[in-house]
Amino acid sequence: MDILGQSALVVAVIAFTLAITALSRNLLNRVVMAYAMLCGVISSWAFSFFLNKTFESGSFYKVHLFFHLLLAPCGLFFVQVLTRANTGFLKWLSRISQIFTLICLGFLFSKFGDHLVVKQIILFSPSFLILACLHLMFIDWKLGAGRLVKLKAPTVGLTRRYWIYIGAMFILATASMDHFQSVVGELLPSFGNLFLCFYLFMISEAIIHQRLLNIRGLVGRVLVQIFIATCLTVIFTIFVSWIERSPAHFILNTFIASFIILMIIDPIKKLTSLGLMRFLSTKHLFYEQNIEQAQMQLVGALDTAGLAQVTVQFLDTTLKCESATVFILRSDGSKYRRIRGIRDEELGNREILINFEPLNYIQKISKREEAPVILDSYIENEMLLTTSQVQRESYDLILKGLRALNANIIIPFLDTDNQKTTVLGFVAVRSLEPPKPWGNNWGVLQVIYPFFVQASRQLKNMDIYVRLREKDRLAAIGEMAAGLAHEIRNPLGAIKGASQFLESQKVLDSASTPFLQVIVEEVNRLNKVVSQFLDYSKPFSIEYSDFDIGHVLEKTIQVFQVSGTHQAENIQLKLDLPIGGLASPDKSSPKIRGAAEQIKQVLMNFIQNAINSLKKSGYQLKKEVIVGAYLERRHRDGKMDLVFYVEDNGVGIPKENLDKIFIPFFTTDASGTGLGLSICSKIIEAHGGLIEVISDTLPDRSFTRFSVYLPVVES
Repeated sequence: MDILGQSALVVAVIAFTLAITALSRNLLNRVVMAYAMLCGVISSWAFSFFLNKTFESGSFYKVHLFFHLLLAPCGLFFVQVLTRANTGFLKWLSRISQIFTLICLGFLFSKFGDHLVVKQIILFSPSFLILACLHLMFIDWKLGAGRLVKLKAPTVGLTRRYWIYIGAMFILATASMDHFQSVVGELLPSFGNLFLCFYLFMISEAIIHQRLLNIRGLVGRVLVQIFIATCLTVIFTIFVSWIERSPAHFILNTFIASFIILMIIDPIKKLTSLGLMRFLSTKHLFYEQNIEQAQMQLVGALDTAGLAQVTVQFLDTTLKCESATVFILRSDGSKYRRIRGIRDEELGNREILINFEPLNYIQKISKREEAPVILDSYIENEMLLTTSQVQRESYDLILKGLRALNANIIIPFLDTDNQKTTVLGFVAVRSLEPPKPWGNNWGVLQVIYPFFVQASRQLKNMDIYVRLREKDRLAAIGEMAAGLAHEIRNPLGAIKGASQFLESQKVLDSASTPFLQVIVEEVNRLNKVVSQFLDYSKPFSIEYSDFDIGHVLEKTIQVFQVSGTHQAENIQLKLDLPIGGLASPDKSSPKIRGAAEQIKQVLMNFIQNAINSLKKSGYQLKKEVIVGAYLERRHRDGKMDLVFYVEDNGVGIPKENLDKIFIPFFTTDASGTGLGLSICSKIIEAHGGLIEVISDTLPDRSFTRFSVYLPVVES
């Protein structure tokens, strides 16, 4: 077979592959569907030509002419969807091409189908596409000169569209020459077919990566693939071409060539990519230097605040953003909290729930071979092009989420080491246009994303480092506590015993008796601190048993009602349980596995803190402490948690203290030890649960709510 037939087969295979690949990416996008339809027509057009070359049958040639006629209407439809330039001229041109195609099809499958004039007319039918390209180039020229109001945002950037038009006309002028071999020969249309493959691939990349389209990077990737394919072809040819009729040598050399290819393909790919990127664009060097400097600064970031500071500085340097805010996932996995930002005073939401719609979308697209970045213009484009109402509503929620954060870009920190992608945090950025060297092209986001890959690893390792540091701290406290037990408790016992002896023997006068009582009371208080310190430092030994949290809540409430510690301050203590009591999905009473007495200790600590807070607030007409419980299903694995809480409308906890309340010896109460909440945290952690604290200190409304999440025993 001649080279023209072989190149037609290559076009057929590649066009069909690109159509399937595009549809697998997004079946509901109109641009993708139009592109897949055009690739299907081109594949059938080329394959029928290949069959005609192979079998030299007039039937296959008629099929080839049939698909040749479909090129113009399908191509015009794709151009209109791609550029959204629905001008009057294009509409009329599309209608004329459709009418022309129907008329020619009628002649093709009639008795006039074999007439030379009919065939010549059909061969020039793609000329409608050349007229469309010239018209669109004229429109872009008027837009650039400011003589025309800008149309809707095209799928591909305005400054890059003329390459699409020039490329289309060049392909039409070369690939369609296969019918005029007697004039131009076989070489020109064969090269035209190869150019067509390259052009279709470029359009495919432009559609798939339209939100982060980087033309230079795209050309570089194509050249890298061509160079690698050439190198591999040379290697395979060297080992196999000299073998004539020796199957054993053929198998052996094929194995050796394949082994060598597998060993060197990654180094060749990396070196070629690096060389071409530097050769094709000098602006990449600027961003690479910034990325390297920022990545070196990341190494010195030991906490989330430091990482967030490096991130916002990096974005301010590269994107010249109007504002940027870093949100990091809390350790309990319940929500994202603002850590640091620049020029984000207008931000209303300082905490974001875990099921934030833009983050759900990031998890969906994270498996694609591109940066999982959300860009508002891309979402708006997708919303206009999708054929699904459900998907349109989802895109609308994403845009609302962006507006709520006063941002148009979201860049995530992803943990992709496990089977399920986890968003460890994200940056909400407001930058209305790309940096000047990039024109209107957001491909810069694809270039700077490697920084966020390393930041994600750093964030994950940071969490591990914090846990290791916590273990080391607890171990040090345990060793120190053993010494304190001997160095402090024994002298305290001696001081207390001596004071009580002096008081009982009446050695001192009556005026000294109150001082002896003060000594005994202070010794008792100091002994209590030492005991709590020892309780915190040593590991808990839990005798596991299943118990009903409702009974624990009722018993704890009864203790306070009997003691009456809250009634003197006119504080109401309420129990809030669902109507009918707590019930799991199977209607049984949910059970918690652990130590009921330790959970009761946690509850009493929370309630006592709530009462103390209400004692400090003297302005409420109605002071109340609400103790309640309910069931909640986890988002991450669908299992049930039992949540019990203690809420009060006291003075609240200042925001600057929220992250410190579980640190040992941190307290704002002069009479407190600062170990109560630390012990509560250890108890709940030992039970496999977590504590969430919400507090507000507004002038007209203050409250604090401690919530404990414990896993329900599965039946």
